[in-house]
Amino acid sequence: MSDEFIVFMVVLVIATTIYKIVALKHSNKGSSKEFQHELTEELADKDDRANALEERLRVVEKIVTDNHTANALSDEIDNLKEK
Repeated sequence: MSDEFIVFMVVLVIATTIYKIVALKHSNKGSSKEFQHELTEELADKDDRANALEERLRVVEKIVTDNHTANALSDEIDNLKEK
């Protein structure tokens, strides 16, 4: 997984969040309290996704920057997959 892919995914999450905020704001489905509740849930979900992507990026950076032998790198990837 390349750094560009991770950056793309983070940008995609942010763009989706902005789209959802605008869509929820302009929908006439419910009251302001419903909008606030949906907005809060959506933002929490996007924050969780962004945090997960940031953590994955840290792992990728660690793998790339650390000097590992092929076996050590393979073992570390396997350990991270188990988490």
